[in-house]
Amino acid sequence: MSGRGGEHGQRALPRRAAWAGRRPPADELLERYSDREPEPFVSFERRGEADGTARTEVTLTHELLPASGVRVMVSPGTLPTTAAGDLRRIADMIENDRRLLSERYWRRGDEDRSRGPAGQAPNSSS
Repeated sequence: MSGRGGEHGQRALPRRAAWAGRRPPADELLERYSDREPEPFVSFERRGEADGTARTEVTLTHELLPASGVRVMVSPGTLPTTAAGDLRRIADMIENDRRLLSERYWRRGDEDRSRGPAGQAPNSSS
């Protein structure tokens, strides 16, 4: 079921058919992706460091995923509190520096984007 419910507009969880099934081979995924055009995405990734700290990497990348205004990917097995906390920190970054979602910001050369949010330099990769 995909109806709305709960006081925060939560949706029922989708069926786990994709998770329960086999993992598709890489060549099958590549064949499926080969029909798509690369779409630009601003990627926010929270990475844990060996010293127990975490940092957020902000990059412009191109992916062979269907276009979507917002996409969140969380690795299975991630603690819900960790995922929610990291999403809150990313939301704070976006609210504090709205340029991060600007096409014009990412079109400028790296020399014009010398410092990203909280002193981190955004990267551009494909």
